[in-house]
Amino acid sequence: MNRFPFSRRRRSRTAAVALLTVLLAAGCGSVGSGALTLTEQDGGGIVSVPSGEAVEILLTANPTTGHQWHWEIRGDAVRRESEEFLPPAAAPGNPVGVPGRTRLLLRAVRPGTAKVTARYHRPWETFQPDRDRQLAFTIEVKAAQPEKTD
Repeated sequence: MNRFPFSRRRRSRTAAVALLTVLLAAGCGSVGSGALTLTEQDGGGIVSVPSGEAVEILLTANPTTGHQWHWEIRGDAVRRESEEFLPPAAAPGNPVGVPGRTRLLLRAVRPGTAKVTARYHRPWETFQPDRDRQLAFTIEVKAAQPEKTD
């Protein structure tokens, strides 16, 4: 006789909930196929996007060290829409100190140029260029092209 008649059902339900959670979390970071994604490797470069386009900047971050990305946006060609920390994917043992990524979502709103500067340092310390990281991204926004009609 099975002493735990519901344990198999609970395990199945728990596994289903865990799978659903992973699938939902995987989709939360996407902004759609039309977004331009910039990373550390794109720092110092210039990108061009049409007005209305989404631009996301994904940078490695480890808030357990106290460091955070601090953003400065100069120019009114882009608008800041959101910022979030994306924790690392689940790892065996859930190790502490594993870096994730910070995601800044911008929207190109009008033709012009915007410069986004990201500084990675502890908020209670003064930024020091010889110690802390800094990246700059230049975003040129072009007027959106009207759709062609035949």
